[in-house]
Amino acid sequence: SELDQEKTISGFELNNIKLSTKIEINMLPGEGHNTLGLLRVPGAKHTLIIGAHGDHLGDSATENSLRTSNDKDPIHYGADDNASGVSAILELAHYFKNLSSLKNSNLKQNVLFAVWSGEELGTLGSQYFVKSLKNVSASPNISSNISPSAYINMDMIGRWKNNPQTNTLEPLLIQSVGTSAKWREYIEALRLNFSILLQNDPYLPTDSMVFLIAKIPSINFFTGVHTDYHSPRDTEDKINFAGLKIVTQTIAGLAKLIVTSDKALPFNETPRTTKDSINNRRGFRIFLGTIPDYSQEKIKGVRLSGVIAGGPAEKAGLRNGDVIIEFSNKQIDTIYDYVYTLETIRPNEVTTIVVLRDGRRSELNITPQAKE
Repeated sequence: SELDQEKTISGFELNNIKLSTKIEINMLPGEGHNTLGLLRVPGAKHTLIIGAHGDHLGDSATENSLRTSNDKDPIHYGADDNASGVSAILELAHYFKNLSSLKNSNLKQNVLFAVWSGEELGTLGSQYFVKSLKNVSASPNISSNISPSAYINMDMIGRWKNNPQTNTLEPLLIQSVGTSAKWREYIEALRLNFSILLQNDPYLPTDSMVFLIAKIPSINFFTGVHTDYHSPRDTEDKINFAGLKIVTQTIAGLAKLIVTSDKALPFNETPRTTKDSINNRRGFRIFLGTIPDYSQEKIKGVRLSGVIAGGPAEKAGLRNGDVIIEFSNKQIDTIYDYVYTLETIRPNEVTTIVVLRDGRRSELNITPQAKE
């Protein structure tokens, strides 16, 4: 009663009281569209894919929004995340189209420019595309007719910051370079006149990881996080256009080195090394190394799109395509069941995980790790 009168009181126990409720979880179907543009090179056997996600949060207050009470405008403009990457895609498409018209262009690979849909919902668009790579009957889908040599991703490349002490640009983050030995070789050949920071770890919450799972060498360009991330404050006036131009030119140079060779980049399995990986973006204190397939529909359980190299899941024997139906003696019907169970288990204690693999039930022992 005092709380109803807006009085502040200390907490107190409610003894012998049970509360129950019924919750419906309804799937809201929607449709997304990837936008693809293929630059064909006569006689090419491989295709370099350059992509960026084009979706954002819109004007809805979704669970991914970091909008505060001070943000009066509900629109999440997404200037950095990820209009910056989309603008680079458009510029690169112009650049390589013009280059292909030159007699001495020396292009030996196709170039596929992609703007992905559904990244904010779990890389749905790029997952759909990569799955169709293996489905040769998907014609006339573009993806059924190409052999990828590598993938270059751009996610948030518009906020390259200056170091106020040196009045120079902060190092440009180039991530996922561990997926192929050729990445470092090509980057060194560019002879860049600014600082870069190379990170091997490919387990990132963006579209490049989808290609990693498919064993396609992938790399991601990123100019860093900021307090306007996933909020209405991520606006065009805060974009460093001069820096964005340099990043785009750098990617053009890297892509040119790839497409003037007729060979695909060799793929390299890369273990998880950094703390800023896909699993650490959530509030779990447990690390398993599973990568759920968020595009799954009408499946009882949680289907995996892959596992992280060297993680507990891989050591336990889990693999791409497994459907988790039981975890730590708890039935798993949905991704929500899986998340809730993750919050209850203890690190470094062996527990069981039951999966359906090719329709057969398989029980495995798994030892969760504590977060670093």
